[in-house]
Amino acid sequence: MVSTIAFVSVTTGLDVFMMWQCGIFPSASSFNTVGMRLLSYNMTTDQYVNTTITRFVTVVAYNQMVISTSTGKPLVVDQNPVQKVYAQLPDGLVTLLSVTDLRVGFKLFQPLSQTWVSITNIQYQNSGIHTMYDVYTSAPGNYIANGYLDPLKDGPH
Repeated sequence: MVSTIAFVSVTTGLDVFMMWQCGIFPSASSFNTVGMRLLSYNMTTDQYVNTTITRFVTVVAYNQMVISTSTGKPLVVDQNPVQKVYAQLPDGLVTLLSVTDLRVGFKLFQPLSQTWVSITNIQYQNSGIHTMYDVYTSAPGNYIANGYLDPLKDGPH
């Protein structure tokens, strides 16, 4: 679950993808349409693909993690061990890793720049009310949010 979908790369519609590239970030409500196409990245073939939103769910979480990287763009997620991201471990191994297992020094993949960026800080917020968005998409089941690849989710698509 990501807290902000406003940074998703969209490839159709009102050319929100171009707006995103220019630093103009539409509101999350712009992305809650089943059938909307998003930019995705296939980690197996190392290619960009278009994917389609099959389900969009707004969820309230009572905790969150703010994962800061060397790029300055944080990845904000809830502290749910089911939520996974592509991570590169210090030994170079690339794996899908639970967000709760991430550590400073691990790296996250940014498909738009084709780079692995170091995690510099992880802030845990164990209270509050945080609006999160679960976005389910067609194959390969992921999408790009705030520059990071949000992988396939468990649950009905």
